[in-house]
Amino acid sequence: MKNCQYKSLHHTSAGSISHCSQCGNLKVRFGHLMSFISEDAFKLILNDFNQRRAFYYEDDNAQSAPERIIICLNKNNLFLNLSPEEFDDLYDLFDIANHMLEVNTCLNISE
Repeated sequence: MKNCQYKSLHHTSAGSISHCSQCGNLKVRFGHLMSFISEDAFKLILNDFNQRRAFYYEDDNAQSAPERIIICLNKNNLFLNLSPEEFDDLYDLFDIANHMLEVNTCLNISE
């Protein structure tokens, strides 16, 4: 992390996601939370978000959507406690950053 130079993939009023081309890690900021994660962890988190979104919004469970969406960030004691609107903001942040990461990968391959 010492020599990392993070380039913004996407930012909103809710947060930002940046990528370091040197180490491949991503810096995720959302609200008061900041974390450094690998691309693999980023993809796993986005996959989890996609599954939650499908369960709450795309399946026939919309009427049972919770007032809060609780997401465990580690094995047992660190959680995000999000409103559906906050979850949507976080999902959009990750989804668009993922598209930008793919675009950057394609551009780097073609150089």
